[in-house]
Amino acid sequence: MSRRSKKEKRMPKHAKPIPPPKELKPIRWGLYFIIVVIVLIIAIGLISWDNFTIHKIDVVGLDKIQYLDVIQLTGIEYMKNIFTINLQDVESKITQNPILEVISIQRKLPSTIEITVHERNPIALIESLDKYIIINNECIALGVVEPLIEKQYILIDGVTLTSYQLGQSIHLQSTIQVDKLNKILTALEEIDAHQLIQKIDINLTENIILNTHAGFEVHLGSIENIEKKCIWLKTMVSTLVEKGETKGTLYITNVDSAHFIASENQ
Repeated sequence: MSRRSKKEKRMPKHAKPIPPPKELKPIRWGLYFIIVVIVLIIAIGLISWDNFTIHKIDVVGLDKIQYLDVIQLTGIEYMKNIFTINLQDVESKITQNPILEVISIQRKLPSTIEITVHERNPIALIESLDKYIIINNECIALGVVEPLIEKQYILIDGVTLTSYQLGQSIHLQSTIQVDKLNKILTALEEIDAHQLIQKIDINLTENIILNTHAGFEVHLGSIENIEKKCIWLKTMVSTLVEKGETKGTLYITNVDSAHFIASENQ
């Protein structure tokens, strides 16, 4: 008997030897070349085919902005081949108007471009030096006005604006304030109560104070349960106005009750 090597002794009795790797088949470059040529021929045919020229541009989601204004922003030319349109470039051009948010842009073959947009709703103003920045409920800067003449918007007080860019979220000295302002404005807008509010002071984030056009000062406390508190606010302001109240302080610091103290100088 011949001696076994140490490696052979370590191998289990039933172990099978590993077969050598199979040689790879040569790549069929000729076949790939033919496929690429066919794809190029199809692409060139689609681009040059008259049936794929643009005859219609649909814009879905418009409210206040005019259709022709959006078409002008897109830069799309009628009778141009639909496959030559750069959809990302079209989106960039549309969002030059910060009020417009592009949801989707699609080619509807053979000859239609469909653009779906969302119009951001201007809701509030934040002071910046001698100007006022218009924002929506998401705190996105939509425009600039100077001086303050837009009385239909809520004036935001108790914040310091550090920077802004139209179409982007504003930057405040306190990032916590941006989040809280977003939640307050969204809660008010969802129930159409933002039209009741003249000013929001979020200097103290645990004691948010609102002033209504009807003359009431409203204390909401913290941001917790803000949606329910705003429902209370809308209901109570309507009730107080019906009763003939014109001035006073409304406390809605919890969601279970609201307390009103009339002003002695009514």
